[in-house]
Amino acid sequence: MGDASGAFVAALAHLTEASFPFPKIWSLYPAILGQAIPSAFGRFRLAVTIMTGEKLKYLLSIMNSKLGEWYFNQISTTSGMGTNRWKKYKIEQMRIKTISKEKQRLFERMVEYITTVKSNNAIIATYFETILDLMVYEIYLTKEVNTADANILCHLDNLPDIQPLIEKDQTEKARKTIEKVYQELSDPNHPVNIAMIRMQEIEEVQ
Repeated sequence: MGDASGAFVAALAHLTEASFPFPKIWSLYPAILGQAIPSAFGRFRLAVTIMTGEKLKYLLSIMNSKLGEWYFNQISTTSGMGTNRWKKYKIEQMRIKTISKEKQRLFERMVEYITTVKSNNAIIATYFETILDLMVYEIYLTKEVNTADANILCHLDNLPDIQPLIEKDQTEKARKTIEKVYQELSDPNHPVNIAMIRMQEIEEVQ
């Protein structure tokens, strides 16, 4: 009888991201979910985690947030090399907050902003990653955020939707839109900027 595990490895080595032509979150062990890199030949290396279904961008925003990373550190198993293993049964233990569709769309839009500018403007991408972290804190630490008057979601209702531009392959136009939003929100007097400062004073966020 042949080596079944060897056959599985051989089959897996021929899979690429294109082998799954539908929306997905994917990771290569031990990389962070959604940030993994294929091999030099565009093929997956071993230990692939692939998630499909609905609300993927919202899930991605929670899992890649600082709070999501902290929580996963509490429940995950270690690789023995200073990283966590994104195992299916551990991912299923993540506590994903149920929120309204309107709020979900804000998280999804922020993910779209980050992924659109990350490759060409690290400063703006990092800024929106920080905002996304604070958005996650707000839905999980609602009482603490309300007490500190550090609510941020209520100031993001009018974020421009860049998805139509992306779908039309107008990436540069989408990036200019994001840059304009960045200039607006980062103004010291903008409510979002003020909320960001107040959020840092919350003990659980520090």
